[in-house]
Order: sequence, then C-alpha cells, then structure tokens
Amino acid sequence: MKPDRFTIRTNQLNLAKLNEKIFDYELINGYKPYLFMSGDPVDELITIAGFSSDGLKSSCSSGYCGTYCGRKTFCDETMKFGEVEMR
Repeated sequence: MKPDRFTIRTNQLNLAKLNEKIFDYELINGYKPYLFMSGDPVDELITIAGFSSDGLKSSCSSGYCGTYCGRKTFCDETMKFGEVEMR
C-alpha cells in the first residue's frame, strides 16, 4: 500500500500552518508522519527552534536531519523551499 502524502507550498516557512497540517495528518491517519523538506527550511527551523538533543541536528543534501516536534525529518533537495511532504 502506498503511503499517504500531501505537500504544503509556501514562500515563507509558516510554523503555525506546518504544525496545524502535522496535527491534522495525525488525526486523519492515526500516526506521526515522517517529514521531508529541502535543506533551506530545515536550516530555518533550526534557527527558529534551535538545536536540542532530540531535535534537528543540521541540514544535509539528503537523509536524516533529526526530529521536529518528535517527528523524524529528512532532507530532500528535489523539493522547493516551503514544500513539506508528510508520509
């Protein structure tokens, strides 16, 4: 079965919208999604949220970047700034 996916497209990183979409996804699907985004939004999240032992570590060209609000976060450089995919 193919995982459920959707994308949030914005020109700026909107934490309120991101958190709302994550919460909605969890209510509808019943599980915490993995987050996929390009390195630039990850860097911005690190700037806003800061580093923590269980948080985002750093952006990378591809692969695991850490966690955001307890959800595993991965870099995908094929995505544009502001695109976030949840699976």
